[in-house]
Order: sequence, then structure tokens, then C-alpha cells
Amino acid sequence: MTSDRRVLIVDDDVDFADSLRDLLEVENYHVDVANNAQDAVAAAETFAPRWPCSNIRLKFGPGNGLELLATLRQKYPDLLDIVMTAYADTDTAIKALQKVTLMITSANPYIPGNLSRP
Repeated sequence: MTSDRRVLIVDDDVDFADSLRDLLEVENYHVDVANNAQDAVAAAETFAPRWPCSNIRLKFGPGNGLELLATLRQKYPDLLDIVMTAYADTDTAIKALQKVTLMITSANPYIPGNLSRP
């Protein structure tokens, strides 16, 4: 498996993160899951993802998904980061678009078919 197919999912919704992992593994991605920022940083060191995928509004600890991705990108500048959100705050969405490689927006709940390729 090439490193380009390594995805780190970071979401405090354990069920959603596990479901997304299952969906990506069916598409032949190698996936690791972290449910908080501390675990995500540790996982990035051992798992070496190409694509960290974070929820924009992580509900745990200080900061949010954008701050986590900024921390990861400082340590690993070649990362291609993805932010997923159903959060409708315009200012946060604009900040995300300026900082990340790809932003996925969707209404809650996420529908798996909307996340997989056509």
C-alpha cells in the first residue's frame, strides 16, 4: 500500500469515525482513527498519514480541527489535509478554505454515499 493512500481520521464522534474508516477501507485506503487531538498527533508520528481528515469543530479540549491540522502541517509540511463539517459558521468556513487542501461540507447526518466517489 502506497503512502498516498494513508488517511488519519480525527473525529470525536467515535461511531462516525469508525464508519468513515470502514468506507475508506472498502476503497483500499489504509486508515487510522483518533478521537482527540492528542491521539491524532501521536498517530501522525507512528502512522505517517498522507491525508489527515479532521472534523472542523472538535468538541474536546482547547482549539478545533483547523488548529489541529495546522499543528500537523507544521510538523509534516507535505500533508494534504481535509476538513469535514456540517458547521454553518461562515467565518470558520472561510478560514478553513484558506488553510486546507480539501473541505467537505454536508448536512448532519453525513450520508456515506455522499462521501464516496461517484
